[in-house]
Amino acid sequence: ARAPNQTARRRNDREQAKARMRERRKDPENVFKENYNRAMRRVKTDESYRPTHIILQNYGITVDEINQIRAKRGWEPIEIDIPPTFTPTPANVIQAEINAKHKLALSRIAEEKRLEKGTKEEVDD
Repeated sequence: ARAPNQTARRRNDREQAKARMRERRKDPENVFKENYNRAMRRVKTDESYRPTHIILQNYGITVDEINQIRAKRGWEPIEIDIPPTFTPTPANVIQAEINAKHKLALSRIAEEKRLEKGTKEEVDD
């Protein structure tokens, strides 16, 4: 049987380790490193692992890096289709383009409507 102070010391060490880990997990950079290392560890140890294109994009991993690791292990290279990235155009840019392109056309339409009203009023008089 252990002495009571050894059990208490181990419990205290565990609590301190948990507290340190909670502090580390608050930093997004550390969380990113953990997830990156988790993905790379699977690439290095599991021959059947095929990371998704989302994992590759999120952590900046290239297919060439993966295939280099696989070649060192004597595994077959893999192909991963990475769709082209789509960057949405911000609404204010779209609105500026609409304003620039269509302002003249809209003003012409408004002018035509105004003239039509004017001619109708003249006819009614």
